[in-house]
Amino acid sequence: MICIDSDIMIDIIRGKIDTELLGRYPNKRLCTTSVNIYEILMNVKNRNERGKIYAMVNYLYILPLNDKAAIRSAFLYRTLESKGEVIGEKDTLIAGIMQSHNCEKIITRNKRHFNRISGIKAVAI
Repeated sequence: MICIDSDIMIDIIRGKIDTELLGRYPNKRLCTTSVNIYEILMNVKNRNERGKIYAMVNYLYILPLNDKAAIRSAFLYRTLESKGEVIGEKDTLIAGIMQSHNCEKIITRNKRHFNRISGIKAVAI
């Protein structure tokens, strides 16, 4: 599975990234997390853009924040904090959700944050 981060999803709905570029991953299941959906919808006020988000969400597999993901996220936060490399709560939750669902790759413009986490590879589109 390959996770699509919030920044990439916003760029797609705003036409800054051609959705055909996602075709680079034809044999992979594309997903996002429930935290990504929250993060996008809390910031998008335009009705047309919200409609595009809902359409995209129907296309992607959604990784939920469940108890296993919450525990993993807390562990990641403590680990990063002990190294002085905290990346922010939402990104930590996204990483914990990914790891709890065996998702090791995320398409994002924020490679610096996600590459701090062992077992996750951040790639640019």
